[in-house]
Amino acid sequence: MMRGFLIISMMLLSACANTTSGAQHPPLHGALWLITQAAGEKVQAVNDANVPNLVFDEKSQRVSGSTGCNRIAGGYALEGDKLRFQQMVSTRMACISGMEQEDRILKALGTIERYRFAGGQLELLDAAGAASLRLRAETSASKN
Repeated sequence: MMRGFLIISMMLLSACANTTSGAQHPPLHGALWLITQAAGEKVQAVNDANVPNLVFDEKSQRVSGSTGCNRIAGGYALEGDKLRFQQMVSTRMACISGMEQEDRILKALGTIERYRFAGGQLELLDAAGAASLRLRAETSASKN
């Protein structure tokens, strides 16, 4: 009897440990994800019209966005928490500023293997589990 109680208790504790703390996060698909950090460095918008971002389209399994200078697009594969970008392309406009930032973003996209939600942000992780990119969802409050 005691053994059964212990097993049930352990199962309940394990289930609780695997859930989030009730924090809600925007869905991966359909949200405008603003890139806030790439390769450990803060990302800045070159101007209001060119904010670095990604948008995931669930139906087409395509991603599109901006590095802050150039537009980017490609496919992605999503399975559980695994995420891989595929056949990414970019326009190649020369920008007065932001080219180093663009290079960091493009290199980071090539290292992504998983994703997670942490602290209200979307983190795109490399093979070692480090956040190569951090993003936050655009909300009406963040536009002001």
